[in-house]
Amino acid sequence: MWTLAAVALVSTCSDRHGVQGLTPTDRAALFQQTWDSFHSLCEEKEASGFTRRCREQARFLLLFPECDDACRARLIPWR
Repeated sequence: MWTLAAVALVSTCSDRHGVQGLTPTDRAALFQQTWDSFHSLCEEKEASGFTRRCREQARFLLLFPECDDACRARLIPWR
């Protein structure tokens, strides 16, 4: 169990560093691409089959400064 938690933490830190290392233009483009994918996959009726993937995408989106209060509010169900 602790091994999985450690892997998740390292992965999250790695993702955070990756996002922070992008240029603002590249970061905004990646955010928009990820947001569009999240919206089409996770905010539709069929999303129940993709719960794990939607949670992963929601966590990833929260790493972006582009994810404002409205964005964060829409991600609440996936935390």
